[in-house]
Amino acid sequence: MKRKKDGKTLAVLYAVLSALLIVGPRSLFAVCAVEEKPMKCYWSTQAVTALAIILLAVAVLFFLADSAQVKAALSIVTIVTAAMVILIPARLIGGCGMMTMACRRLTFPAFYVIGILFLVSAVVEIVLLQKEKAGAKEQE
Repeated sequence: MKRKKDGKTLAVLYAVLSALLIVGPRSLFAVCAVEEKPMKCYWSTQAVTALAIILLAVAVLFFLADSAQVKAALSIVTIVTAAMVILIPARLIGGCGMMTMACRRLTFPAFYVIGILFLVSAVVEIVLLQKEKAGAKEQE
């Protein structure tokens, strides 16, 4: 019963982190202001928002999932998507050139922390699912 409750807790964590990725760059850790032509940091934020919507869907599915296999698959999707949350601002799209800009000082570090939280929680979930599976086999 405890593992089932932990799965619901993880789903809530994923939903909160996803919401932060969606709302954060527009308020809490705002990206650079858009002027005539959007800068790279704007496009990075847009791409991360799309990934956050995927992660929010994973959170909902994780909340509904009963199967360990489904939870493992959702954890793998989370790992890949969270890696992209980190890679988009770090390497794939990037941001402003100056390290003093808001995207470099606040927005991107927040993305990195949230991405790492997703990665760590998904890896821990996979490890726990494997231990649970091994324990079930030993009891047979």
